[in-house]
Amino acid sequence: MAPPPVPSTDASDFSASQAATLVNDPNQVPTTPPARDLSERGQAALARKHSARLDRALRAEAAERAQYCKLLLLGTAESGKSTVLKQMKLIHTGNLLDVAPDGAALPSATNSVAMLPSTTSTGGGVGESGHMGQADWVIVIRKNLLDSLALLVQYQSEHTAAKPWATPDGETAAATLRSMISKLQANPSLFSVSADERVRFVAAVQALAADATLRDLIRIGGQFQLLDSADAFIQDAATILDPMYSPSNDHILLARQPTANITETKIVTEQGYKYLVYDVNGSRRARHTWVQFFDDVLCILYVAPISSYDQPLPPSDMLPRTAGFDDTANLHRPTGPMSRLLDSLLVFEQIMRHPLLKTTAAIVFLNKIDVLRAKLADPDAARVADYFPDYHGPQEFDPVCHYVSNRFAGPVRGQTARKLYIHLTWATQTQQIQVVLNTVNKILIKLNLAKVRFGCGLRAS
Repeated sequence: MAPPPVPSTDASDFSASQAATLVNDPNQVPTTPPARDLSERGQAALARKHSARLDRALRAEAAERAQYCKLLLLGTAESGKSTVLKQMKLIHTGNLLDVAPDGAALPSATNSVAMLPSTTSTGGGVGESGHMGQADWVIVIRKNLLDSLALLVQYQSEHTAAKPWATPDGETAAATLRSMISKLQANPSLFSVSADERVRFVAAVQALAADATLRDLIRIGGQFQLLDSADAFIQDAATILDPMYSPSNDHILLARQPTANITETKIVTEQGYKYLVYDVNGSRRARHTWVQFFDDVLCILYVAPISSYDQPLPPSDMLPRTAGFDDTANLHRPTGPMSRLLDSLLVFEQIMRHPLLKTTAAIVFLNKIDVLRAKLADPDAARVADYFPDYHGPQEFDPVCHYVSNRFAGPVRGQTARKLYIHLTWATQTQQIQVVLNTVNKILIKLNLAKVRFGCGLRAS
C-alpha cells in the first residue's frame, strides 16, 4: 500500500505574525507522516520543503522588520525611561495596555525579547511575553503603594534623625500600618483581605497622610529610595485598595515597574513612520547587555534623572565598577560624591565614546523637572554645588538646567558627524511630554530622511 501523500507546504502568502510564529517555533508545520513511512527520496523532499518554508518565513519576518527604524531607549535605573516609553505608546497608539479585553495581544504591545541573567519578576506581566494587562497593573500599583508605606513607617521608626509623628492619630495610624501591612504586601490582589481589614487599613493611611511628619519624610524620600509617585498613591489609597479598582492612565504612568527583561515595542505614528523601540534594564549589573543592541540604531533616546543630583545610588548599583562597558574610571568627573545624576552622566559619556555608536544621533531627556523645581525651591534641600563642585551658579531652576545640559553636551562637543538634542521633560505629565515627543518625532523623521539619501533609511508607509 502506497504511503499517504505528503501535505503541501508550498504556501507563499505568509503574514508577518505567521512568519514570526514559524521562526520562533519551526515545529508549527502541517502534520507529516512518520519518517519510517517515507522513502529516503521522500524524506529528502520533505526536508527541502520544510527548509524552503523556513526560508520564506525568515524573509517575511525580515521584510516586516525592515519597515521599522530602530530606537534604543537607554538610561540608568529609575531615570524614568520606561515612563517615556509608556507615553510614546499612549500618545501614538492611544493605549497603555498590552492586551485587549479578550486577552489578545495588541499591535503596540511591549514584548520581552530576552530575559536578563539574575533577574526576577517584580509582579505583573509574568508570562514569557511580558505583556501587561489591566489586572497586572492593579498588582503593580498596589505593590508600589504598600511598599512605599512600609518604607516610610520603617524609616521613621529606625532613624533617630526622623521626627516623631506630629499627632497621636499619626502615631496610632503608623502602629496600625505596621501590624497589617505585611499581610497586604503578601496579598496585593486583596483576595484574602476582609472588607473590615481593608476599611481599617485605608482609614490608617488617610490618618497618616494628614500627619505633618509624613510630609517631611516624603520630602526627603529620595535619600532612602522612596518612589517619586509615593505621595500621589498615598493620596489615592482608598481608590487603589478598592476591590473593584481599575487603573487610570495617570496611575499607570506613575507606576514603577522595573525593566526585568529586554523589551521591544512597535510604535507607528500618525504620519505612518514606524519605530522599533528597545528598552533595557538600567541597573549597573545589566549594562553589559546593552552592547548587543548597538548595531543599526537610528537614534539613542537617553533618559537622565536631573532631579537626582543629590540622591544616592540604589543598593543594587552600589557595586565596584568592573572592566568593560561599565568601566568609567578613566572618564573625567569632579570630586563630588556619587549620585544618580552623576552616575547617569558618566554612563552617557561612555555610550558616546563607544565605537559602534560614534556617528549615532542621541536625544537626551533631562527628566523629572517637576521634582527638580520643587527641590530647588526648598531651602532645606541639598545644594547642587555640593555634588557638582564645578557648578558655581545659584540654586535656581534655569541655571541648574543650563549647567546639566552643558555637562551632557560635553562628550560630543566638536563631533560634526553626530547630532545631539537635549530636552527637559516631565515624563509623567502627558501634555508636557507630548510637546517634547512631537519635536522628537520631527527630529527622527529628519534623521531617517538623511539615511534615505544614502539608501539605508525608511519611508513612511
